[in-house]
Amino acid sequence: MSSAIAARAHALQRKAEDFEECGNWSEAADTYKQAADAFDGLISKCNDYVVATTLQEMRNKYLRKSKTCFYNAKTLSDKMRDEKLSKEQQLQQQQQQQQQSLAASQDTKESGDGEEGLSKSQNVDSSSSINSANNSDQAFEQFWNYVNEWVSNPVAFTSAPLDSNAFSGPGGFNKNSQFDAKSALESFYIVPLSGNLDQSRMGTLGPLIPSIPASPLPALRESGLLDQDMAMSPNLDVKETETQNNNTNLEDENKRLKELVNSLASRVNYLEKAAQESNVLRSSILNLQEEFSKHAGLSPAHRNMSTQWPISRTPSSMGRPGGTTEREKRLEDQIYGLQEQNERLMAENKRQDELLVKYKERWDRLKETARQKKIQQQQQHHREQQQELDPKDLVAIPESLG
Repeated sequence: MSSAIAARAHALQRKAEDFEECGNWSEAADTYKQAADAFDGLISKCNDYVVATTLQEMRNKYLRKSKTCFYNAKTLSDKMRDEKLSKEQQLQQQQQQQQQSLAASQDTKESGDGEEGLSKSQNVDSSSSINSANNSDQAFEQFWNYVNEWVSNPVAFTSAPLDSNAFSGPGGFNKNSQFDAKSALESFYIVPLSGNLDQSRMGTLGPLIPSIPASPLPALRESGLLDQDMAMSPNLDVKETETQNNNTNLEDENKRLKELVNSLASRVNYLEKAAQESNVLRSSILNLQEEFSKHAGLSPAHRNMSTQWPISRTPSSMGRPGGTTEREKRLEDQIYGLQEQNERLMAENKRQDELLVKYKERWDRLKETARQKKIQQQQQHHREQQQELDPKDLVAIPESLG
């Protein structure tokens, strides 16, 4: 059944094109309207989303052509009516001039017999000259009015109406119709940028769109709803619609926002790296301080007090630009918190360097003192051993050796 309706719709479409080529605008408008109604019947019986979308675009296309043909027929009828009115006005003017000339000739007859022949000849000459002049002027004015109307009417150079508000067609073709021609043309099937669609989006659209192929033409050919002429028509080729002015503005704003987000992200990455380096440096300094504390004999409480440094996440009190969104404000707070933490770590690093120098000097002094004490103890022990030895023992030692 759907194949028969599709064949009838395509036949009506070809018949309407023939009427359009012949210049029979009213018949073409009616036939295009019938073809659109036939495609509308196919849409209600189609279960495939892609095929239904393509059929709806074809229906909108033929509705748009029907509007164009109706507008051309209306323009042609208005033009013919204007020409008819102008011809009637010209005929009335000619009749009035002839009546005036006849009245003038009758007045001249009463003036006298002597001047009758002269007046007749003059009236005949004047009426002939007036008629010839009027005919030439009327022909030129008619030609000039036609040229002005043709030049001033831009529809003469196009096949579609330029002013959508001036068109008032039959029922169902007003500007508040459900299917607008411009929106229907812009909402044609759009090819996805990547072959693989997002699975999350497919999950949400699963009940509505089970599968979206790359092109609707194979589905139409398989269902028998597309003949060879329509399959080869360039109007059914899937194309990306050109962006309008508002889309261009939105793209520019999107680019600026992306650049701002990229700059903020790079700044956050830089600060995170700086914070990591500061943490590594701080940990190394604390480890070194702990080692020195062990050697210097500091108490554990002092070591714990020196290693515990509070880290505040409060944003800096300096002025900062307010973000346009909550996410930007949160990122800015993190950035300034990292900056303050970095400043505190640098100050702590400087203080630890000073402590390191002081403990290093103390350690050097302790080593030197311990070395001197050890030397003194060795010397004293050597002297004590020498004093404890008896002179007899000193003499007995060589004898025992001998």
